[in-house]
Amino acid sequence: MTPLLVIGVPALPVAAARPIALTPSERKRLKTMAYGHKTEHRIRQRARVVLLAARGRPNARIARESGLHLDTVRTWRGRGCLGCRARLLPG
Repeated sequence: MTPLLVIGVPALPVAAARPIALTPSERKRLKTMAYGHKTEHRIRQRARVVLLAARGRPNARIARESGLHLDTVRTWRGRGCLGCRARLLPG
């Protein structure tokens, strides 16, 4: 049976969010960025998104809990999958 939307049109399949595996050193660095009082607000948000994604939380839940737009969460989750701190920094 195919899933249907309210109007009766078949729903498009939704791609699963990429899982993120962090090394202990990456996790420690991201925690420092996410909870540091001297860290820029936008960098703290990005680091928190990656940390929550690494815990296996879905994008919609991360967006709801953090107050960010779903597309923003998708972007930073995708960049966090690369495991590169430079991608979290602006520029």
